[in-house]
Amino acid sequence: MAAIDKLIDLLEQIKQTDPEFTEKAANAIDALIGEDDDDGPVKPPPRRKRGRKHPVEIESEDIIEEEKVYPDVVEINNAHHKEIQDEQRAITQKVTELGLLQQNYESDKENILEYIEQKQKYLVEYIVKLQESYDLDPNEKYVINFPQKEGEKATFVKKQR
Repeated sequence: MAAIDKLIDLLEQIKQTDPEFTEKAANAIDALIGEDDDDGPVKPPPRRKRGRKHPVEIESEDIIEEEKVYPDVVEINNAHHKEIQDEQRAITQKVTELGLLQQNYESDKENILEYIEQKQKYLVEYIVKLQESYDLDPNEKYVINFPQKEGEKATFVKKQR
């Protein structure tokens, strides 16, 4: 009898939620309750008010699960296809920009390293010429002392051995 009660509750819910099936659900309820009783017409159970739904317990063996079948091939609409192509182009463009950026970086790095090397070479030559112009001993090593305070002068100091 419990299964019939559950079925009646389900049919009542169908009557309330789907107007197209109201009459069919009512007929099914009448058939379940049994119009063959000789007591006269059977009254359907009282209708529940909309919005107040009572949970119906369904046994797991009552549920029939259908396996969803997915298609092997599905056409992509033009808008989605265009979006995919646009994104691929944007990615390709950024990869190209990154390559150029890296190439320019390497080129700039080489130029800066070359500039630093030239300046180092020039500075060494300039200091050697200064030592000659100040008539310093070419067989000795000299260190340049930079001024620590305002008004002091830079000096060459002979390095002690």
